[in-house]
Amino acid sequence: MSHRYWPFVVAAISSIGFPHTAAATVIWRGDWETGDRSQWSQTEMVSPDRLQVVPSPVRQGQYSLRAEVIQGDNPINASGNRNELVKYDGSVEGAEYYYGWSVLWPSDYPLTPTWQVFTQWHHPGCCGAPPVRFVLGCSAADCGQPLTDQLFLIVDNQQVWTYGPLTLGVWHSFILHVKWSATPTTGFVELWYDGQLVVPKRFIRTMFNATDTDYMKMGLYRDAATQPTAVLFHDGLVQATTFAEVEQTGQGTVDAGISVPGAGTGSGDSGVGVPDAGGGSGWHDAGSGVPDAGGGSGWHDAGSSVPDGGTGSGWHDAGSGAADSGTGVGYLDAGSGGGQPDYGPDGPRVDLGNVADPPGPVDTQPAGDATVDGMVTGGCSAMPSAVAPWTLLLAMAASRRLRARRRAD
Repeated sequence: MSHRYWPFVVAAISSIGFPHTAAATVIWRGDWETGDRSQWSQTEMVSPDRLQVVPSPVRQGQYSLRAEVIQGDNPINASGNRNELVKYDGSVEGAEYYYGWSVLWPSDYPLTPTWQVFTQWHHPGCCGAPPVRFVLGCSAADCGQPLTDQLFLIVDNQQVWTYGPLTLGVWHSFILHVKWSATPTTGFVELWYDGQLVVPKRFIRTMFNATDTDYMKMGLYRDAATQPTAVLFHDGLVQATTFAEVEQTGQGTVDAGISVPGAGTGSGDSGVGVPDAGGGSGWHDAGSGVPDAGGGSGWHDAGSSVPDGGTGSGWHDAGSGAADSGTGVGYLDAGSGGGQPDYGPDGPRVDLGNVADPPGPVDTQPAGDATVDGMVTGGCSAMPSAVAPWTLLLAMAASRRLRARRRAD
């Protein structure tokens, strides 16, 4: 082809509307990286401590939002209890956006058979369920049975997605692609959850009226009958015109510890001290002191003092004193002080003692033995080896949680 035709070829190609080739544009960031709430339009909170910008835990950057609701919190004298941020984000007829953000429900988050809205897009006016909302939990009256650990995306009062059980103690990412419209054949939603497309494009009404200007709310809004105090965390909110601009990357802080990014070759350090510096894989240090420094895989140190220093795999030290120092697998030290750690050559070995845990007997039995040092004190009395089966059950549960966290990392 003659070079004189190239300008026309280039012009013709550039006029073709390939998908996802438009220049990526971030419309707005509500990720709290300013260190305050100033990115948002306004607050609905009973006091500043209910919506705090905090340095940990974080999914990305340096800050996240800590949202807390105590029964009776009702800053706008409306239904339910709430503390929420508000953003007028341009949700008008015909607008199309991607929203990406992450949510962390801590491991002690109270799961109740009542609705808890953690993100919503509300219509103008005071009353009625919003056209688009993300919800945790459902009552028996609404769902036919009490559901405490189920997530829902509800659009135009229809359940377009449900998922459960929710895993507590880890970050979960959401990407919502939405076209705002009061016409069911024009409006649509797509949803990605934890990196997976879970709702392919579904045409549905996303606004109640074409003349409405809807707005975004984030925090926690729940049934007024819900009694336990609840705290959750939001991070990384981005509104943009492309998927790439809102995609959440990295695992961030595990559970609700204070976050300092890992500096080693592994992943996940939520401590405030030295980060993971070892050479293994899947490492995690959620304490505030010396990090994991061994060479094994799947290690975890949730204490604040001596870390795991052995060479085995699947190790865990949740205490603040002596750490596991054996060479076996599946070790756990959940003590909180001066108790002796597990030294045996086999697994699963457990030390669930506390400060009063005596110098022994520690696990030193032959391979294949599952002896537990179960000396635990509570109040003025001590419970000796009779509690060993109970502590072993706790240890097995802790090991399962550890394996789940390693998979998440």
